[in-house]
Amino acid sequence: MAQFLRAALIGLVLLFSAAGWAATGATVTTAPDWAALTPAQRELLKPLQAEWNSFSQLRRLKWIGIADRYPRMSPPEQNNVRERMADWSKLTPEQREKAREQYKKLRSTSPAERQLLEQKWREYEALPEEQKRALKAAPKPTPKVPAAGSAPLAGKQTPKPLAVAPHIVKPSRKPAKAPDAASAPK
Repeated sequence: MAQFLRAALIGLVLLFSAAGWAATGATVTTAPDWAALTPAQRELLKPLQAEWNSFSQLRRLKWIGIADRYPRMSPPEQNNVRERMADWSKLTPEQREKAREQYKKLRSTSPAERQLLEQKWREYEALPEEQKRALKAAPKPTPKVPAAGSAPLAGKQTPKPLAVAPHIVKPSRKPAKAPDAASAPK
């Protein structure tokens, strides 16, 4: 849960940063290699240096947008960007892809669900470090309902299919009338 929330928060920071960059109306179509970045951009983006030239043009442009807006951010925002960038640079490509997927999933949840997740995250963050480690080490709960196409849960029987298809009444047919009480057998 904690890893999901952390990845989702990283994704949120990156998305809002990218959205702000897009709102500036910049129309750069190609992103430079590492050597072509300005000294200020290289300084901020240093955690990404090793893999910069393997990034897609779109990813480079998003990061450059963040670097260009960085001087106008408040000190807490700047600190947040630096921390999130360092966290992001430590993730494997698979973890990054998972973070992106989780972010997309988070974006599709209702505001009430998001608020509940944020509250749970704040509660988790308030826990002592030893409790956090214990939660991370604890086995993950198994889902109560198996996913479509997956094997049934151990010890559970799957429902048997109906032997006969249920009778379907066509809309044009009128339902049969109930027998009168007088004509009913006694």
